[in-house]
Amino acid sequence: MKVIVIGGGIGGLTTSIALTQALPGSDIQIYERVTDLRPSGAAISELLLDGAAKQGIKIHLGKKGAEYTTSEDNKTVIVTFQDGESVTGDLLIIAEGTHSKLRNKVIGHIVARNYVGYGNYNGAVPVTSDLGDPTKWNQFYRDDLYQNFEGWAAPVWNLIKSMDPSKVARVEIHDIEKLETFFNGPAVVIGDAAHRTAPDLGQGGCQAMEDAWVLANALKTHPNDLPAALKHYDAMLVKRTVKLVGRARKRAEMIHGLDMTATNAWYTELATESGENIMEGMAKTILGARTDLDSAVAVLKAEGLM
Repeated sequence: MKVIVIGGGIGGLTTSIALTQALPGSDIQIYERVTDLRPSGAAISELLLDGAAKQGIKIHLGKKGAEYTTSEDNKTVIVTFQDGESVTGDLLIIAEGTHSKLRNKVIGHIVARNYVGYGNYNGAVPVTSDLGDPTKWNQFYRDDLYQNFEGWAAPVWNLIKSMDPSKVARVEIHDIEKLETFFNGPAVVIGDAAHRTAPDLGQGGCQAMEDAWVLANALKTHPNDLPAALKHYDAMLVKRTVKLVGRARKRAEMIHGLDMTATNAWYTELATESGENIMEGMAKTILGARTDLDSAVAVLKAEGLM
C-alpha cells in the first residue's frame, strides 16, 4: 500500500511509524509544509522524528497540499501541492492540523472553528537563574497581562519583563465543530484536523497518538479492505473524540472565567489541593478511553467488522 501523509507533526509522525509496523513493506511518505522541520512543543516530537528516520520514512519538506482528487472507484487518490507537483497513492492521511483545507473536502463543507474564550501569548526569553531553575522548561504570557499578574512572585515578573514584544505571538484558542465522520473514500483525517480541542485537558497530542494506533490497527485488521478499515477507525473514535472536545471546552470555560463564580471556586479549591483529586481526574481521562474503546469494539463485533 502506498500511503500519503500530509503533516509532519505528532499525529503524522506517529501514524507513519505505526503503519510501518502494522503494514510491513508499505510505501509511507510524509509531506510537510515547513522547509525546516525541527522538534517543537513537547519533547515527544524529537523522539518521533528520530523514530521516523530509523524506520526509513521519507519526509518531504516545503510541500503544502492544495487539493486532492480520487479515481471513480475510490481506489486511488491524487494529491496536488501548491508548487504544482502531484503524487498518487492508495490512502491519504490528513494530519495538517486545525487549519486544514484538505479536511473540508473529506467532510463536504468548510469546517467551523469555534473560539473557546481565551488566548495565549507565547514567546521566548534567555534562560537565567532569576526566572527559576535553568534546567526546567518554561512557558509564559506577554507583558500586556501585567495587571493580571500583580502580586505574583518575582520570577513571574522577571519573565514578563524579559520578553521581546517583537518575538511574541498571540494565539486565539479554538476547537472545531463536531464531525460526523473522519473519512471519505480513501482520505481520512486524524489529530487536530479531526477533533481540535482546547488544551485544558492536555489531550491534544495524546489523542493524535491514539488516532495513529487505532488507524494502524484497523488497517492491520482489514489489510485487503480499505473501506472496512476506515469504517472501523470511524467507529472507534468519532463518538469518543466528540466527548473529549466537549470536556475540554467545559474545563476551559471553568478555568478562564466564563462564569467567575465557578472560576473563583475552582482556584480556591486548587489552592488547597493535595494532588489526590488531580491524579483522580487524570486517571478518569485515561481510564475513560478504555471504556469508550471497549464500547466501540462491541459495536464493530456486532457489525461483523472485528
